Amino acid sequence: MNKTTYIYILLFFLSFKHINGLSIKKFEKIIISLTSNHENIYKTEKVINSIIEQRIDQDLYEILLILSYNEYDNIFQLPNTIQFLSESKKIRLLLVKESLTEQKRTLITMKNYANNPILIINNLCELPNGWLEMFIKDHIKYPNDAISSSFQYFFDKNFEISQLKEGFRGNKFGYFNHVSEIIFNFGLISIDLGGILYPKHYFKNELFYNYNLFLSSTQNSEDFWESAFIIIEDKVVRQSSKIFDFTKYIIEEFNYEEYYSNRKKILEQSKLSFLKKFPNFNDEIKKRQKKIIVSLASYPQRFTYLPDLMNFIKTQNFPINKIIFSFYKEHKKYYNLNIDDVNIIYTEKNLKPHLKYYYSMQLYRDYAII
Repeated sequence: MNKTTYIYILLFFLSFKHINGLSIKKFEKIIISLTSNHENIYKTEKVINSIIEQRIDQDLYEILLILSYNEYDNIFQLPNTIQFLSESKKIRLLLVKESLTEQKRTLITMKNYANNPILIINNLCELPNGWLEMFIKDHIKYPNDAISSSFQYFFDKNFEISQLKEGFRGNKFGYFNHVSEIIFNFGLISIDLGGILYPKHYFKNELFYNYNLFLSSTQNSEDFWESAFIIIEDKVVRQSSKIFDFTKYIIEEFNYEEYYSNRKKILEQSKLSFLKKFPNFNDEIKKRQKKIIVSLASYPQRFTYLPDLMNFIKTQNFPINKIIFSFYKEHKKYYNLNIDDVNIIYTEKNLKPHLKYYYSMQLYRDYAII
């Protein structure tokens, strides 16, 4: 091997970043964005330290802390740790003239880093080991989808905001029986618990970036604002591939029951205000709800159970757009049931248990498939 060839091969391998055996080429650095007021800066300091301790190659991400000049005239008013991290290029500080809210932080980041994926977090809890690695791997797997670490509420079939009451594990705050990677078409995201990652250029609607409209139409609820535009723009948002118990990492104890009660009130108020500015929003929710499919399969010995099963599916609280029933074409001669509102797929191959999902996913790529 000559010297020139060796150099080219070396440069090729240097163009890769590695994360637990996964090679990443030309990875767009994730911007991890958060803000803080003076009162909560100590919590922000803990959150930042928990990110740096993730032991992820820092070429793969950048922490952006956005602060207001109204609270900090200069860097020397910040805690020593944050000063040191800024000076050593571990974090980037962005001081803005105006007062800050969390939603303004989102808009500032998206405008300044339009060509990067953006991970929005807050300072409610420290981040557990594996948290950042999960987001990076999920983003590589689904580069065009938003990845949310938590859903707490959803729009039900009557367009009311309902809570995932059955979702708690041991009645803990922040730990839900979510399904990894599922598309939740009409769920309300939660930035509080682990954050949400948006791909670059995710929101296209110019109204999303109208800060005055945001304040006047959502009661300053950034979760609702972002969730609403995910629905309006018909974007894909997924549950993260790993579900963390954030209970263990909350920085400051507080009343969970009161928190949820207040949060739901804010969301409901936000919806009423939002509908005044966007009167067709319920129609947008309805469109999203139509993108839910229940997919199942069977074989002759179980065909007689299907009518009862179909009735159970049709009477669920969630609105279901389609029921897909797949079975092997050679079994067609045994099927003599007349069941309404069911789409039947006769398959060329007998994939057995994989018939439940395989052909449905091929035909309905933009749907959430249960």
